[in-house]
Amino acid sequence: MLNADLGEGLDTDLLLYPHLDQASIACGGHAGDLASMTSSVEACLMHSVMIGAHPSYPDRDHFGRRSMVMSDQALRDTLSEQVDRLRAVCERVNAPLKYLKLHGALYNDVSRDTSLFERVLAWLVDYDLPLTWMVSATATTSAMRTLANQADVTLCLEAFADRLYQENGQLTARSESTAVHNSVDLILAQVDELYHREQVIAHGGAVVSVKADSVCLHGDNPASVSAAERLAQRLKSL
Repeated sequence: MLNADLGEGLDTDLLLYPHLDQASIACGGHAGDLASMTSSVEACLMHSVMIGAHPSYPDRDHFGRRSMVMSDQALRDTLSEQVDRLRAVCERVNAPLKYLKLHGALYNDVSRDTSLFERVLAWLVDYDLPLTWMVSATATTSAMRTLANQADVTLCLEAFADRLYQENGQLTARSESTAVHNSVDLILAQVDELYHREQVIAHGGAVVSVKADSVCLHGDNPASVSAAERLAQRLKSL
C-alpha cells in the first residue's frame, strides 16, 4: 500500500490522492482545520482512499516537530480532541475513519520510548472507535508489537520511500541535508529494495531489514510527488 500525510496546507495534495491507498489527515495539532479536513475527506471518498487520523503534539508553531513533555491526561486529551475533529468530519459524509498515524516528533518519540508507546496504546484501547495504528516498521520494537497484540490493537508497519534511514532504523533528522531523497530514481530504488528484498540502504551503505505493510511519500517533497504515479503502478503490479 502507498500512503501520504495530507491536509497540511500543501498545494500538492490533489496530485497525490489519485495514486494513494491511504491518507493520513492532519487534524489540528500541527496543521489542519475544518476546511482542510473536509476537503481532504471528500478527496479520499472521490478516489477510494482509506482515511487515517494524523494527530501530533499540540504545536502548530513548530509544525509538531519538537518533542514535548506532557502529562498522561494532557496527552490523552489532545489525542482525543484531534481525532474527534476528523471523526466528526468523516461522520458528516459517512466516510469511515480507519487508522491512526502520529505525526512528527510524537511519531518518532513513540518509536524510541516504550513507556510513551504504552501510554498512546492505552489511550487507543480506551478510545471508542477501533483504529489500526500505523507505526514505524524499523523503529517499533518486538516488545511494542507484543504489547499491541496483547491489547488487541492491529499495527500497520510503515516504511518511507523518500527518507534516508540510519543504521539503527531511525530516520535521519530533517536538519541534515541528506535526510530527504530529492531524486525520483532514488525513491523508486528504495521502494524496489523494500518490496523485493525487504530492506533499505541506510546512511553509509548499511543494510537495514524492513518488512512493511505500507510505504509513505511526503507531499512537501517535489520528487515524491513526481514519483507517485510510477510508484502506484509498481505497487499494484506486485
